[in-house]
Amino acid sequence: FHCTLEAPTAQWVRKEEDRCTYLNKGQFYGITLEYRPNPTELPHDGHAVLTNVRSVVMLVFREAKNPDDEINAWDFWQSRQPNNKQRIIDVETNNLSESGISEIQDVSHNAVAVFWNPLENPALLSLAIQCLSTDFSLQKGVKG
Repeated sequence: FHCTLEAPTAQWVRKEEDRCTYLNKGQFYGITLEYRPNPTELPHDGHAVLTNVRSVVMLVFREAKNPDDEINAWDFWQSRQPNNKQRIIDVETNNLSESGISEIQDVSHNAVAVFWNPLENPALLSLAIQCLSTDFSLQKGVKG
């Protein structure tokens, strides 16, 4: 399986850091999920046996955190939202049939599950992130 985020990668990289893509809060970006079969892993008849798969798209912190610290950071973000139903990922659900997606389910405030048939078409997903890195800190301008 192959996943592509349709957003430009930052041109400037700090020493000893990997390349990074910055996303604007509330702007929708495309994600393409596609199946690229490995010929050595196909059954003897040469055809894949997939009908419907579930892919989870999740927003996570760039640097690994202690699981308790991560839960506390998400809870802190949630506590500062206008209502408790606010999600950190918004997904465009219009024209699902044209996008190769049969269903989208909310998994949690920072994850969605996408159901699609990889043998028919790639899945084309449009999503927006509803937070800033500074939303996770009490100090103004400090990344959380």
